[in-house]
Amino acid sequence: MYRTCLIDLKYVNTVIKERPRDIHKGDCGRVLVIAGSVGMAGAAVLCARGALRAGAGLVRISAPAELYPILQVGVPEATCVSRDVSVLDYDAHDVIAIGPGLGDDEKNGEIIHEVLKKYKKTIVLDADGINTIVRADLGQALMDTEATVIMTPHP
Repeated sequence: MYRTCLIDLKYVNTVIKERPRDIHKGDCGRVLVIAGSVGMAGAAVLCARGALRAGAGLVRISAPAELYPILQVGVPEATCVSRDVSVLDYDAHDVIAIGPGLGDDEKNGEIIHEVLKKYKKTIVLDADGINTIVRADLGQALMDTEATVIMTPHP
């Protein structure tokens, strides 16, 4: 079943509450950002910063290793992790954001297919993530996923 809605201030005020002073960052949401490629590290930085500003307590960026120095300077609060699907523990995260600056590497289709198949929480698909769904013919996997999917296409 598909549902569309706009997030407005009234909705936000029902979701975001004041946090206790003694809260731990692990209690505030864990986000995995699968983003970035050579020449597009900034997209991963912006996505990770956005997750932190929105209230995530822990943000991990899954990106090519050659981007780690840029990412660690751009978002020192985030940790960088491998993009190897056999290593990633998707279920350790409350949300997976996929796509910002991901590029068109064929391996991205495998990663997105794996996430759509195994992950059951919330997935945010951005531009290159959506493009990969089309390029890798993952429309059926998108329809079959048990996750809640939020798509943020570019015009």
